[in-house]
Amino acid sequence: MAQSGNCVPSDSCHSKPLAAVASQLPGLTLVTMPVVQAAHAYDAMMVVLKAYARAAAPKKGPQLLAAMMETNTKGESCAVQG
Repeated sequence: MAQSGNCVPSDSCHSKPLAAVASQLPGLTLVTMPVVQAAHAYDAMMVVLKAYARAAAPKKGPQLLAAMMETNTKGESCAVQG
């Protein structure tokens, strides 16, 4: 799964401490950073739930992973594409 827009797992901001990320992004502070992380977590959970609803039985690892890879959704933080 890849996140489109400004948030992709390979971005260097994912490996930096929160303070370093906040200092590089205009308007983002250590107060707002948890909100951004919560939005990413919400988006990830929505992908899991949508994939679970579509996954073939038995809804275990391989079936769930296959359904997740086909899941595209407009998330709260960015669009998520399988």
